[in-house]
Amino acid sequence: MKKFFSFLLFVPLFFAANAQIVITSADMPTAGTYITQTSDTTPSAALPVFDTGANTSWDFTGLNNQAPSAFGFVDPSTTPYISYFPSATHCYMTADSMFGYIYANSSYVVALGARVMMDTLEIIMQYDPDDTLYVFPYTYGTTYESHPVGAVKMFYGDSVNFGMGNVYIDSIRMTMSYDKNTVVDGWGNVTTPLGTYPTLRSSRVEIMEQEIAVHYMSMWIPINTTIDTSLVIEWSMKNTGIPLISITADPADSTYQSVDWLTVSPSFGFNETSSMNGINVYPNPANDQISISFDGETPEMVIVSDICGREVKRINTNAEAGIHIDITDLSSGVYFISAASKGRIYATGRFIKQ
Repeated sequence: MKKFFSFLLFVPLFFAANAQIVITSADMPTAGTYITQTSDTTPSAALPVFDTGANTSWDFTGLNNQAPSAFGFVDPSTTPYISYFPSATHCYMTADSMFGYIYANSSYVVALGARVMMDTLEIIMQYDPDDTLYVFPYTYGTTYESHPVGAVKMFYGDSVNFGMGNVYIDSIRMTMSYDKNTVVDGWGNVTTPLGTYPTLRSSRVEIMEQEIAVHYMSMWIPINTTIDTSLVIEWSMKNTGIPLISITADPADSTYQSVDWLTVSPSFGFNETSSMNGINVYPNPANDQISISFDGETPEMVIVSDICGREVKRINTNAEAGIHIDITDLSSGVYFISAASKGRIYATGRFIKQ
């Protein structure tokens, strides 16, 4: 009888230690949070990508750290594009000048859209309807759909021959429509090169239809339509709001070309040169000083901003192809670098101050 009661006491402890996690709105990142991640661009085909089910163990210790990056969350009200996304509760900012806007409440999280740069072209993408990222509580067996639509219009102002002579096209529109179906189909522990974490696994089938249309004689005329289907598999953990691991696979043959994964610790795996958009920063991370060189045009000045977008340094380059910046006075964290000439920012980079 004593052994039987001991067994009864042990059973709840066993199931508590192996219970699935539940992700809620409290696990979303707050302003001031910065995320470091990387990509394995030559992943092994033997990774347990397609294992599903309850209390599963996924071994991703063989992942490589080949393309590190970082981004940070800021208060959306402090950003220059809040007027396009007035309902945003969260905003993430990347080193290539992208601002992504999110709305979150106790029931769900949706992506509202983003501001991105394509070379020197600024694009504001607004989803209508929004893109559902999570529904709460997010747990094993959760399913949901999302059908976001986003459109970008760009001035063209030139003549095009469509086989019936030249016609003047004033604008081009690109519309992207998605059908996304997500199911949380596994829970258990994921082991990466940094450790083991309780996670939830999800798989999402994404069908994207992209239409290119031209504006001619007050009408939008479609000239090209493509449809692409992909399978997105993710492992999510608590207190990040960002998947621990994300993989996009070809649903036809289950192949995948890269694996994105969180490095969790901001200082992990950044012992190499950071090169983005023609700006080279080294060492990265750094303690006392960074060196910056430029692949192309030498800017008139370099601006250093913190994770909240506040300018902390402004340095005139004096037309030199390489400069050195003292960062001993900066607090530890992620910083963004902007190269500017003639009043415009044309290239960006980032570094981590240890």
